Amino acid sequence: MKSVALHNLGCKVNSYELDVMQQYLQNEGYKIVNFNQKADIYIINTCTVTNIADRKSRQMLHRAKKQNPDAIVVAVGCYVQTNEAEIEEAYQWLIDQRDTMDPIYAGDDVIDNMISGNKALAVVYSGDASYIISENPNLDYFTPEQGTNRWYDAMVITKDCSEVQLAHEFIDFMISDKSALSNTEEVGYTSTVKSAFETMKEGDYAGISSYIPDTTNPNNEIFAYQQPKIKQKFAELWTKVKAK
Repeated sequence: MKSVALHNLGCKVNSYELDVMQQYLQNEGYKIVNFNQKADIYIINTCTVTNIADRKSRQMLHRAKKQNPDAIVVAVGCYVQTNEAEIEEAYQWLIDQRDTMDPIYAGDDVIDNMISGNKALAVVYSGDASYIISENPNLDYFTPEQGTNRWYDAMVITKDCSEVQLAHEFIDFMISDKSALSNTEEVGYTSTVKSAFETMKEGDYAGISSYIPDTTNPNNEIFAYQQPKIKQKFAELWTKVKAK
């Protein structure tokens, strides 16, 4: 039985992600050990909110390799997402792919071209995929083994809200069985309201895998906003990709 040691750096989102990974690994038969022990695999959920957090992430990666030079050391989280060399490599791949493909990036154009069959492959949100497949059943939805985003919408009431009761009434309205069903039917995204989810799963979106997103892959990460510097980097490169 292979052993796995996990260590978390950073926010509550990181902690939740690591709990999900641990549960998945245990279900697959891996033995979970303390990070200070020798393990076959080390997983560090990294953080780069500050320079100190960035340094700690690097230290934990080196520490894991020192404890067992033969171990597989896996870094997930923010530190991986801000590796500028990897970002540049991904950017160059997107530029090079134009030699063999004719990609489009605008949302509505992607949806229309997939439904009509003008395009064979698209990177889309699960809700858009559900709608596309409902219009063109010859298509299917896949998530990469390397992982994808896990995200969700939420409603909040601000501290300085002057109409708290009205805000609660609106939230209650949106999560009522009838409203939730209308909402999920329109947008194609999975509903957290059980009655709406069950109705659509067996109804309009029956057999459409994108309506029931994969939440078991330990490589999946919860969507998080990037630091301003790295966010600007992504924006600049993405603008160049679309302009080519």
